[in-house]
Amino acid sequence: MKNLRLFLTIFGGLGMTIGLILVLFLFSLNLPGSPALAGGAVRYVATTGSDAGNDCTDSGNPCKTIPHTIDVALAGDTIEVGAGEFTGTLLINKDLQLMGAGQALTSINGEGIASVIQVEIDITSVISGVKIFNGHAYSGGGIMNNGSLHVINTNITKNIVDSQGGGIHNNGTLTLTNALIYTNTAYLGGISNYGVLWMTDSTVKKNFSSTEAGGIYNFGTMTISSSIIAQNTANSGGGGGIKNSKSLIIFNSSIISNTNHPGTFANKAGGILNTGELLIQNSEISGNFRGGIHQGNIYPPFTANASLINVSIINNFTSFPYPATGLSVSTGSISIQNSIIAFNEGGNCSGSILTLGNNLSTDDLCNLTATGDMENVDPKINAFIFQNTSWFHTLLPDSPAIDTGSDSACPETDIRNKLRPADGNGDGISHCDIGAYELIPSPVMINATTPSQINTFVDLEARVTAITLTTPITYKWFMTDQAPITNASGYVDQVSREWSTAGTKTITVQATGSNGLQVTGTKTIEIVHKLFLPLLLTPFAPEAGIWDMEDGYFYVTADRKNIQEFSVFFYIPNCGDVRIYTTELVPIINNSFSFNDFDSYYATGTFDSIATSSGIYGLDSVYIDPCEVYWTVPITNWTGTPMPTITEKLYAPYEPDISQSENLPYKVELLSNAK
Repeated sequence: MKNLRLFLTIFGGLGMTIGLILVLFLFSLNLPGSPALAGGAVRYVATTGSDAGNDCTDSGNPCKTIPHTIDVALAGDTIEVGAGEFTGTLLINKDLQLMGAGQALTSINGEGIASVIQVEIDITSVISGVKIFNGHAYSGGGIMNNGSLHVINTNITKNIVDSQGGGIHNNGTLTLTNALIYTNTAYLGGISNYGVLWMTDSTVKKNFSSTEAGGIYNFGTMTISSSIIAQNTANSGGGGGIKNSKSLIIFNSSIISNTNHPGTFANKAGGILNTGELLIQNSEISGNFRGGIHQGNIYPPFTANASLINVSIINNFTSFPYPATGLSVSTGSISIQNSIIAFNEGGNCSGSILTLGNNLSTDDLCNLTATGDMENVDPKINAFIFQNTSWFHTLLPDSPAIDTGSDSACPETDIRNKLRPADGNGDGISHCDIGAYELIPSPVMINATTPSQINTFVDLEARVTAITLTTPITYKWFMTDQAPITNASGYVDQVSREWSTAGTKTITVQATGSNGLQVTGTKTIEIVHKLFLPLLLTPFAPEAGIWDMEDGYFYVTADRKNIQEFSVFFYIPNCGDVRIYTTELVPIINNSFSFNDFDSYYATGTFDSIATSSGIYGLDSVYIDPCEVYWTVPITNWTGTPMPTITEKLYAPYEPDISQSENLPYKVELLSNAK
């Protein structure tokens, strides 16, 4: 209840209705499960079934289509849908559970004629384990919900609308659990909410809006928990990730790498545009194009208010001549507490920010003057990692953000749902860290750093956080495939080692103080060996060809049996700049490989497992559907200089890349100037 009292105090001061915040917060703490449905029959659907005279209750004699099964079902029934693709649109007009075999196995193709699934008013329903795609409607291309709906383990992708909610439009009560809202297109929002919406453990990614609110548009009551809003685009109006115009709570979530293209207003935020009431806690807003959070661009008598508690706003950026900052306000009030605002291009803050104390900024533009505030201070952030459904920056052991937050404002968990506060600086007293992440140290913390030039060496550092040990401290290093090392040092010891074999390496450090007390820490790192060949690409059009050699490679596994990574940038006349890439293994069979995604492109290539340079081998043909371009070769010219040779690369330690979280193995992106 500590956080509840805190929220009521903060939002009472901002003028938000106490009752509304109480309801929102209680909902966010106890997200509803599946809507309660009366026990009914189980009815079965399979691509091999038959509808004629069939009530679908015999698993050995399933029906063939989902609409027929809905027609014969009774309220409270469960419809089990087998693997395969089912076509047509669904009208759910009775209380039902629709259960697929899994989003990778069961798909529902709306055939581009209407909303794929529509739930009527006063209907309670559950949808789980399906892929919903190829809807085309005025609003709600994938799902139009007017009832009470729980969507679980479902992928809503490649739907199009003329108005709002490319993936989902909600007028009722909606719960999303482990849902993926991906690559939908709308005038406004991959999700549009005018009702009550809870979203947890879900991802809203790569949706496109021709105006504002690329990922989510909220004009209702919404709570986002432990979710990722990433790589969405608002083409002209603002709020690349989210536009909130009513009541929104975000906690333990990541709003990252979203884009707002220039529009009427200079600063409308790539991350979040707020024109309503907003609370953000334990969340990270980073890497968004044209700013992190902007509040404003609304008309009287409406106003907007926001409160940020333990939020990290880091590395948001912009481009000339469109100014943007990490956090900006042109109307209403924004309060911040226990938050990091750092390294934002164009400055960390603009407008009037109300500081409640214990904030950290890397410049002096936020006017931080309250107790515990720090200006012009480096927070010493560490790696950007994925853990427990969120992306976030960690803190280095000597970060000034550790143990310097306000304990009275401290949430009970951090962005990973790890308990806070913790004793991050090893002084025996637990205090809240500033920002979304709470450092929870082991007695010995081990850090592995990647050299600036990728090579075979890994720099390792062990830091004793248990102050009960007295110096000098004896460090014993035990590492996979390495001889033990013993050093004497203070509270920090460093070594550098080279691994000649790939795989997971375990590093254990045993530290013994001069007083005989001993502590131990362990860390694992991943050493990845890769071989690469340059991609060859010279289509017939003279303007085409590789223009970014740095990414003009495909990688093959050490056994040369699979393409491991593939990335190339090139220019298509009359279409624009294009990138083709894959992050999953593609087999090399008889020295040939292919990438097959007929929704976007088809490519084939040749690989010589004996060659020491690229020669004529590489990409043989490319078909780009968005550009309506087909090239066939063999390709004999390399446009880069010099011609690279096959080389073994060692990447250490391996850090996850956001592109590797994709569910799809291959895709095409039109990067700019696309027509």
